[in-house]
Formats: sequence, C-alpha cells, structure tokens
Amino acid sequence: MNNTFLLGPVCATLLLGLIGCGGSDGGGSGENSIVEINGDAEPTLVANLPNAVAIAAGWTHSCAVDGNGQAWCWGNNEYGQLGCLGDLPRKRDIPYTDTPCAVAPIASSMVFGSIASHRSVTCSLDLTGNAFCWGYGIPFEPLREPIGPTPVDTTEQFTILRAAMADTDMCGLTATGERYCWGTGETTAERLVAEFKDDNGHQFVDIALSQRWGCGVTGDIEAWCWGSNWFGQLGGGTVGQFEGPLESQLPVKVVGDRSYRTIDAGLMQTCALDTEDAAWCWGLTADGQAYGTPQSVPGDNRFDKIFTGSQFACGLTNNGQAWCWGNNEHGQLGNASYQDSAVPIPVVGGLYFSSLALGGYHACGITTDQQLYCWGGNDFGQLGQPIKNERI
Repeated sequence: MNNTFLLGPVCATLLLGLIGCGGSDGGGSGENSIVEINGDAEPTLVANLPNAVAIAAGWTHSCAVDGNGQAWCWGNNEYGQLGCLGDLPRKRDIPYTDTPCAVAPIASSMVFGSIASHRSVTCSLDLTGNAFCWGYGIPFEPLREPIGPTPVDTTEQFTILRAAMADTDMCGLTATGERYCWGTGETTAERLVAEFKDDNGHQFVDIALSQRWGCGVTGDIEAWCWGSNWFGQLGGGTVGQFEGPLESQLPVKVVGDRSYRTIDAGLMQTCALDTEDAAWCWGLTADGQAYGTPQSVPGDNRFDKIFTGSQFACGLTNNGQAWCWGNNEHGQLGNASYQDSAVPIPVVGGLYFSSLALGGYHACGITTDQQLYCWGGNDFGQLGQPIKNERI
C-alpha cells in the first residue's frame, strides 16, 4: 500500500485504507470551498439514555452503560457492533440507528460496568471483570455467527478494558498489571481467545491501543510503547518512515525523564499526562507533524484525564471542564466551529464531565449528573441524533 504524509492541509493515507485530513480552514480545500457537514459542533443531549455510568466511542458508533448495568449502542452496525439483535440473532437487523438500542445480554442477570469499542467490535466487562464482546460481522453480507455478547475465552478477570482505535484488537489488564489481548482469527471462537502478552516483565497500571501499536504506563510511572512506529508513535526518539525502526515487538521506553500516570492512543498519536498533570503527545500530533519524542501540548492547561481520537484529543480538568484540540473537520472539538486548533479550546455549553470517549470523528461525554452528550460527525447517527446534511 502506498503510504503518504503531506502537510498543510494534513492528509495521511494510513493502514487499512483509512484517510485522515485536516487544515486550518476546517477541512476545506480552499477559501471558497463548500464542505458537506453531517454532525454537530456543539454537545447535544442523547435524550433517551439518562444515568450513564460508562461510555465508549468506536470509529462510527457509540455505546454506553446505564446505572442498571444495561449496555446501549447506536450508530454504524455494518459489523453487528451494536449488539442489538432483535428477532434475528444471525443477521444484522439494522445497518445503523440514531437511537440507542439495548444490547441483548446472555442472561437477564448480567450487569455490565465498563465498555470499549473499536471499528467493528464492542466489548464490556461485567462487575466481576469477565469480558464479553459482540460484532465481527462481514460487511454487506448476512452474519454467519451470533453477534450478541459472547464471553471471551479466558479464566482471567480484568480491571481495565481497552480497544484499538481503528484496528480489531482488544486488551484487558489484570489487577496485577498483566496484559491479555484478543481479536484475530477467522471465527468468533478464534477471535475471542485471550492470549497473554509478554511485555518483557513490565506490569502496567494503564494501557492504550491503536492501529497495530499500543502503549502502557507502569507502576513505577514510566511510559512504554510497542508495535508500529510509522509516525514515531512509540515515543522512542525516532520516526519510522524517516529514521526507523518501523516497529518493535517488545515495549520501548518513551524517551525523556518524565513520569507519567495515564496514557491514551489515537489513530496515529499517543498522548499522556505526567505526574504534574501536563499533557504530552507524540506521533502524528495536532499540528500535523510527526514526532518521535513527547511534545508539550500548547497552553498552560492541567488535566485530570486525557482522551484521543482520530487526529484530535481532549482533556478534562479536575473540575470536569473539557478542552479539545486537533482536527475539527466535523466539529469534533465541540467549540461550535469547524476550525482546527493545535491549542486546547473549551467545549461549549457550560457542561462538566466525569468521562469522555473519542471516536473517529466524534466524541461523547458523561456529565457529572450522568447525562450523556455527543458532538462531531454523525454520518451513521453516532451522536444519537437524526442524520442530516448541511453545507458550510
């Protein structure tokens, strides 16, 4: 595959044929360009899903868990990633939905806690740490396997669940910091076998996954990354496409003497918070450049949590205010505009969030009073709003 990296506007033809573009004009190709927008640049309430406790954003779908432990999903369903089976458990009943639908549990007593989504699969942990997944369908063909929640084949119980941004991998982290992953194979049975990953003895307190690479923070507050290094997203000091290496099977220590406490991975960048709550990113960052070393996020913001999507990122301050930066082609920065920003800018609406989830070109957040809001791209109804086209 031909891989290109162009600056101003930023376009990257990436693995899996995913294309990300953005420029200072909000994604247009010139001063007089007309851009088709299907989304909302301001947070909009997902009205029929109150009391949300967990949220996940896939590439073009969203999921949440309510206060009763019921999982709900909406948006793109071409792979069955919504888990809404209806009366036909071996077919996709719906190609997409702009209204949250209840994920059909294996048993009425099943109670979910956390949830994670990537491009074609959604997984959730029950309250004891057992992992269940749904999805895996073949686009444009009837599904040949059940797509409702299916248990992951493992005796391990997990405290953290993470999904790859645009890949098909999912990993769980045990209470002792060991990583188990699943997501490859031709059948559901093969895909849902959790395999232990030898991280060269490292035990993690937080992990993040993306497209063919991942990162983690250890108990001694060091950041380590493994996998593809095409844009320097391993943080080991090199940019693979220019300097090599292109990948590393074993974790590579992120360069510098900083101490990190949490980490997240977007499409081609990694972002982390150090122990002083400052944000650092590396890889293909918001300014359209590829860095093999951590770069300080502009501004003097201090964050409690950090989240990354496709070419954009967001942080939550300790009082729950959301700030976002990067590509804003679909309004995913939530600041009522479609202008990109390399500097964090506040999400409008006066809302205070306890958690966020960033997808391909949209974001969702749970407010401190457990209301659910989404903003950004809505081409499959992933905002929980009717699909509509606008021109700007």
